[in-house]
Amino acid sequence: MTCEVAVMNKYAVVIAADSAVTTASGNGNERYSKGGNKIFQLSRQEPVGVMIHGSAMLDGVPWEIIIKNFRDKLGSQAHPALQDYATAFFKFVKTADFFFPQADLDRKLFDRVLRIVLDLIKQARQTVAAIDDAAKNTQERQAAWAAFAQSITDELDQLPMHPGSEVRRAYLSNAQGLVEATLLQQDIVELPADFDQTLAASADAFSQQWLDKMLSTHYHPMKRVIASLPIQEMVHLAETLIVLQSLKERITTHSESVGGPVDVAVITKAEGLVWIKRKHYFDADRNLPYVMRQRALYEDKP
Repeated sequence: MTCEVAVMNKYAVVIAADSAVTTASGNGNERYSKGGNKIFQLSRQEPVGVMIHGSAMLDGVPWEIIIKNFRDKLGSQAHPALQDYATAFFKFVKTADFFFPQADLDRKLFDRVLRIVLDLIKQARQTVAAIDDAAKNTQERQAAWAAFAQSITDELDQLPMHPGSEVRRAYLSNAQGLVEATLLQQDIVELPADFDQTLAASADAFSQQWLDKMLSTHYHPMKRVIASLPIQEMVHLAETLIVLQSLKERITTHSESVGGPVDVAVITKAEGLVWIKRKHYFDADRNLPYVMRQRALYEDKP
């Protein structure tokens, strides 16, 4: 899990992120570390930053390496709009063959397909005894496998295109069950013809009412305050939200999926991206050659 916050008003954009990284070993056990970088400067010259979450890698290549390589390639080039940086970055990722050689892509595709097939075979053997029944002939075992494969296909065809629709389906199903029970208690044995439509409309109305109350009670008041906050208080707010989430995770769960040092950066039109808090795996005072190289990059700005 990752916790990231972006606070924006007319003065600046403040971005903050925790440092927790979750990795899984081959046996499925999870390991936690507190040194991950999730905020990066996308351009050395322009006020553009990027945050990553979810997977730290793209097909085995760390996003950090990809982002920094793009930044080097971008150099002093500037784009007129923020969206243009995103477009250029994704184009860079799609065409960066040196990161993703075709041989590696073919091998990874083969490994993934093989893993899916093996899992499918394992599931079939566990759920359909006829597939492994030596007493049955080949045709019968093939028919059992074909029936299993068709059931999987039918199950996949029933999956919704959007994850939210499955939640809605479950909600309506539970609600309908409660209404059926209520009707039976009232000796009502036949549902109205428009029952499903009425139930769906009621669910939509309840959801909208709940959302409106949440926005009016919490979101809009905070939005009005943030609009006038000075940058220092925006920084404090962003960092505090990360710390609170880290505390909540530490108290309520056994995982360490949010935590570690909090990185905070401020992006303004005048000053560009400015680091307020930033962890390093080395001490800058002991690495003066690195500091001088970085200084030279910015001193060469046209």
